[in-house]
Order: sequence, then structure tokens, then C-alpha cells
Amino acid sequence: MAALTTFCNTDSRALQIAHELHRSENPSLTILFGSRARGDFAEGRSDVDIMLVQEEPPTKEQAKRVDLQSLSLSTSLYRGYPVRVNVVWQTLDEFDRRRRGINALEARAVDHGIILSNINRDYGTWSRRAKTSYFVRKAELHLGFLLERKEGRQLGDSRSGNRAFLAMQSALKAVVYASGEWCPEVEDIGMLNDFAARADTEFTFRPGVGVDVYSQYSSLREGLPIERPLLGIANYRSMVEGDVRTILTRVQTVRESWTVLGS
Repeated sequence: MAALTTFCNTDSRALQIAHELHRSENPSLTILFGSRARGDFAEGRSDVDIMLVQEEPPTKEQAKRVDLQSLSLSTSLYRGYPVRVNVVWQTLDEFDRRRRGINALEARAVDHGIILSNINRDYGTWSRRAKTSYFVRKAELHLGFLLERKEGRQLGDSRSGNRAFLAMQSALKAVVYASGEWCPEVEDIGMLNDFAARADTEFTFRPGVGVDVYSQYSSLREGLPIERPLLGIANYRSMVEGDVRTILTRVQTVRESWTVLGS
């Protein structure tokens, strides 16, 4: 059974547990999600999160059997590390209804998880399209707010910079998701740009506004001194727009290739 999504740093032991449960229980979907799927887990502290999706709720006997099997597999695979296997059960109807919420657990499992499937539904494609569209809309929203300000009603540097940062952040995340990868929760534009370039090898972007300027306005740096104010850059609105539009153009190119690639 091939996984619909893979990440280079996935915990292979957690994935083995998911495969074993998928083989023994034969559910519609088995999803390894969370940090063990993404690869940013902390050894000895992070749980193994697995979602089992089937037509009917589990019986008490089935739930107990899975708990015992998970414990046995975890004990065998993680020698010396107490690793808890957290099994989340869903009926297929519940899963299909809840996964459409952009921040729902089910949506995050599809976005960041490794899916083992026994049914002919491409959840990976749905999530990829939905997440990409979501971040494109966010980028355009923040950029539009920045550009719609008239000269006589100009935003201050802090608010202008924050809108520019959010537009760039969202656009770069759209590149990553359009490429079928998971995007880490980081607020450094340089790191996001590097991650986007790794996810999409044809994405070669050089911003007109320095990445360090954008990153100064992230929420993590709120209250810290601004060394290179955005408003100090001539024609900053058009430069920010050029940066964001260049990224979104690449996103659109990738989206147009989806049907060709069957993804």
C-alpha cells in the first residue's frame, strides 16, 4: 500500500505502526499525522498520532485490540523510549464532513499527514487545492489592503510592514502547498523562501524588497526596533506588489499543471 503523501523526515517507526494497523484493521483510511509524519518530532516526547477512518464506529473489542496492538508495536520499535500511540477514530461520513474546515483536525491530518487508503478518493489532491487556494486568497487580501490605502490615508510603517509581511508569507506558503509539500510554521521570509525553493525546484525568486525587511514585521518581532523601515524604501507599494505577484504567478503556473499531471 503506497502512501499518498510522504515527507523526507517522517519517523519510519511511526509509519510502520500505521501500516500494521492499516493491514490488520483494513479501514477506509489510515493517516499518520502530526510531528511524527512531518518529521519535526521530539524523540522521547512526541506521541504517534494515527487516525483510523472506517464506515462504522469501532466496537469496544476493536478499539481494545488496536490499543493493545499499538502498545506492542510501540514497545518493540521504540526501545528505551516511552512513546504513546494516540489513535483517533472517525467514521467516513464524519471525516468527509469535518475535513472541509480549514483548521479542523481532519483537515490538518490530510494536509500534514501520510495517507494509506483503501478507497478511490484522492484526499491528497483535495487538500492540496484547498490549502493552496486558501493562501492565495490570504496573500491577495493583505496585498489589496496595502495597495488600497490612498496617499492621504497612508498606513503607518508598522501596519504597512505587517500587511506586506503577511502577503509575502501567504504567497510563499501557497508555493509550498501547490508543490504538494508541507509548510513549516515559521515567520522568517528568508527561511520560507528557501523552503519554497526546495519544494518547487523551478521556483527561483529574488525579491525586490529584502527578505530581512519583510521579516522585521512578523508577529515574533513585534515591539523590536525596525532597522530598515519599509516606508523608507521608494515606491515600496509597487515593489511589494511586484514581489507578491511574481510568487503568485508561479503558483498559478503550478496549478495549471495539476490536471496535466493527474494530481
